Amino acid sequence: MKKMTTVMGAVLLAGGVLAACSDADTTKTEETPAKQETEQETAKETKQETEQAVDQAAAPEQEVEKETTEPAKEETKDETAVKEVEAKGIYNGMADPHTVEINVDGEDQAFQVNPDSEEMKKFEALEEGSEVTFVYQTKGEQMTITQVKAVAPKAPKQEVEKETTEPAEEETQGETAVEEVEVKGIYNGMADLHTVEINVDGEDQAFQVNPDGEEMKKFEALEEGSEVTFVYQTEGEQMTITQVK
Repeated sequence: MKKMTTVMGAVLLAGGVLAACSDADTTKTEETPAKQETEQETAKETKQETEQAVDQAAAPEQEVEKETTEPAKEETKDETAVKEVEAKGIYNGMADPHTVEINVDGEDQAFQVNPDSEEMKKFEALEEGSEVTFVYQTKGEQMTITQVKAVAPKAPKQEVEKETTEPAEEETQGETAVEEVEVKGIYNGMADLHTVEINVDGEDQAFQVNPDGEEMKKFEALEEGSEVTFVYQTEGEQMTITQVK
């Protein structure tokens, strides 16, 4: 009986040990997933905090770039809008109520003008062909005149031609008047009281002679068919003998 009791005690003791081990394993098994879940949540929170920190660090850079680039674009646009150029050209006339045509550096160009402005009144009063100095600004392909600085009235064409041609004509006439030529020919006789006919180089030509001069007396005393040497000058188509040699 005592032996049996001892065996039963041993069995109960072994069962208690196994039960304790089982509880310990169960506790360990239950604690491990909870610990893993906690670590995952901690890693996830750390990752989110890191991403937020990176975004916060990048955001100021983007704002700085936006601040530095947008004003530059606006500044460039403003510079283009207000850029003005001064030019000089020849006014060709009105193309329409708000457009004038001006030849600049040999090229005809169209410029816009405010039809109600003082500049348009100046163009309306300006004669075509006049020289004009003006200021314009460019927006895209459109050129708009903002100021007319000076105008030079067109010089009368006839006066210019007269100034350029008259001296030349006077000089030519002067040279013709004093030009004298000496020739030899055969005297054919008198054509009238102030004209003699002489054959020069096989061609009969008429020469004027002063009827009251010594040269005319020499011709009156000269026999037809005689050879004569004389000097004459030309005025237009008229040849006048000035000397009989």
